Amino acid sequence: MVVQGLLLGRLLTGKLYEVWQLFGSAFFATKISAIYEPLFDKESQEAFLELKRYFGKSNLISTVRNKHAFHYSVEQIPAGFAKLVEDIPLDIYISEFNSNTMYAFADDILNTAMLESIVPGDHHKAMESYMEETSKVSGLFATVLGRCMAIAIQKYLNVEFSAQHHSNVSINNASKWDEVKIPFFIESPKYFSFSLELGGELEWGETSMMSPDLLSTKTKN
Repeated sequence: MVVQGLLLGRLLTGKLYEVWQLFGSAFFATKISAIYEPLFDKESQEAFLELKRYFGKSNLISTVRNKHAFHYSVEQIPAGFAKLVEDIPLDIYISEFNSNTMYAFADDILNTAMLESIVPGDHHKAMESYMEETSKVSGLFATVLGRCMAIAIQKYLNVEFSAQHHSNVSINNASKWDEVKIPFFIESPKYFSFSLELGGELEWGETSMMSPDLLSTKTKN
């Protein structure tokens, strides 16, 4: 479902913006950069320079974070609604349990507004730009932060990154990245009861207000 994918995508995009803000306050402002940057290798130097250039100007990640991810602009709601394409279903899923209730139409409107703010009038191209830039910046951060970790471990733990200081770990039955799925809906919890110290019973729905020390037996059934 596009709603689910873009929800996770917006969270990632917002986090990338926040990481760069953290660099400003914890890396540059504290002068730690004067220790680490001279120790960057060529790859991390180039990646860091590219990050500086990217965030030094107007960019897609900042736009998404400030208007569609961590903050919401009121005017984006009518803007998104006005640009909805005809085949988008404005669905609402209602369940007895809140965990399975989803107002999907709201995210459809929000996602449309986001794509319109990236490339007005061409949502296909907007999606391509969104995925490309988010993926690229994620990779740049991974390169820079990986080098920072290596420097910190070598400098403060006196451990060299070499064949003598690591062990191989085999991962079996790993899922393919394009086959990983997050379920949209879950099996509703069944009602069950506890036997209490005072002999009473507590009917349990989705939540419990009872403290564990009041329970004398494990769950029935």
